[in-house]
Amino acid sequence: MGEQAPRDRKRQQVVDRVSACALASPVWRLVQALQTLVTPDGNTAAIDGWFTNVRPLTAREKELIAFSAANTDETKVKAMMGGNHWIDDLPFEAAIARQASQPTVNIEGLVAGYTGPGGKTILPGRAAAKLDLRLVPNQSRAEAERKLRAHLDAHGFPDVEMKVTGGYDPTEVAENARLIRAQKDTYAAMGVKANLFPRLAGSWPGAVFTARPVSIPATQFGIGHGSGAHAPDEYFVIDSTNPKVAGMSRASLGFVELMYQLARTT
Repeated sequence: MGEQAPRDRKRQQVVDRVSACALASPVWRLVQALQTLVTPDGNTAAIDGWFTNVRPLTAREKELIAFSAANTDETKVKAMMGGNHWIDDLPFEAAIARQASQPTVNIEGLVAGYTGPGGKTILPGRAAAKLDLRLVPNQSRAEAERKLRAHLDAHGFPDVEMKVTGGYDPTEVAENARLIRAQKDTYAAMGVKANLFPRLAGSWPGAVFTARPVSIPATQFGIGHGSGAHAPDEYFVIDSTNPKVAGMSRASLGFVELMYQLARTT
């Protein structure tokens, strides 16, 4: 391509100055659409009908949360998460109860326009946001997709395109399930102090197993230590110098022990 002619450069400068006044900005359009999805503070989902099927915490779940809060170092949890206070300055127990009971609308990524050094007087032609929506019982993926699309349309944003790239229903397993009891026995046999927590804030496709037509217990298990999930500094301890922390070998033996305990559990 040859160098742009002076006349073309002058024309482009005029277009740049005029376009933001004469054409709607897709970036502001997307930002305004996103703002309707949450309350003004950004902390609570505001999608129409989002909480209709949310099942409140049971008395037993609240009991487990209270026990977990009483036996967890709040300062260490905050440090691990990189924060110094909870939403609305809630006390620790209330904060983790909120985490266990609230579906979320999170902006995972937001990209638009030029963000390099200096300035460029342009009107970006495209803006994109990537969201993750964490669901709780008794919501469903299909319900979430339907309600998000309906909300955008009802609030005047039918032009905002929605692409669903994955997802699954929430999952849970009864505390007295054979698998859960075998896991608790495994921890005890290996000298690991463990307690149950009713809901994990992370996500995994457990519903593939726990929902119909399969309908079998499925949960997470393991000993050892790791942290920094999804971050560049994510790690898992391979060779541990601390006798209280399992390395890879002992962590692997934990699954062997689980098989024995599961065989013994009726």
